[in-house]
Amino acid sequence: MTTDKNATRTLVSFIRAYTDVLEQNLQAIHVTMREAVEGVMQGINEISSKTAEKKQAANQVLVNTYTNPDDETRASMDSVQDEVNRVLELAASGTFEAAATPVAQGQAAAADDELRNTLRRSAGFFSKHMEALETLDGDLSNLLLQMMGALSRDDVIAQRIQHVQMSLNALQTSLTYILTDFEGRCRPGEVDRFIVELKSFTLRSYTMEDEKQLFYKVFPEERKAKKVAS
Repeated sequence: MTTDKNATRTLVSFIRAYTDVLEQNLQAIHVTMREAVEGVMQGINEISSKTAEKKQAANQVLVNTYTNPDDETRASMDSVQDEVNRVLELAASGTFEAAATPVAQGQAAAADDELRNTLRRSAGFFSKHMEALETLDGDLSNLLLQMMGALSRDDVIAQRIQHVQMSLNALQTSLTYILTDFEGRCRPGEVDRFIVELKSFTLRSYTMEDEKQLFYKVFPEERKAKKVAS
């Protein structure tokens, strides 16, 4: 019994096309892995940059407030310090009770109001410059979410690798059947059945749309057949 040359050419042509599908899927996996790694590294760099930026801003606030304050900040701090010194002097001299007259009480209340306003202005000034630090948690949370999104591609990568492995195993099993009796089984009917079953199995195993698109790109006739069937 001689080998059917047309069936042989059909078989070889299909195997080339089929392995092309698998190769394109492997290339897509490589791209996805690279994007995932780049996404994580970018997130790490941005977190480092954000942290350094916020730290520098916080240090600058401390310098501007305590080490080298501007005129407004210095005036507020001096006012608070003067009031603290006054209270300490009153306590040391024992004049708290003597200052309990209505007039003295009114003066003390006015001084307290002024002190509260001064402290409020100082606190507001400091808070204004510390707002950048308060946003750090939010910034880092967003960056961590982006990194988690990049890492979630691991599941996609694992699935696609599994699909390639399943396709290779199916190809090996089907080829083994033909090769054990190549002259007897490399016939148009057997080869056609081999092709139809392997295409059907592979397409059913694909759960992602981009996998199917790669398959239809190599085997456009399957897309047409699916449309007719539907």
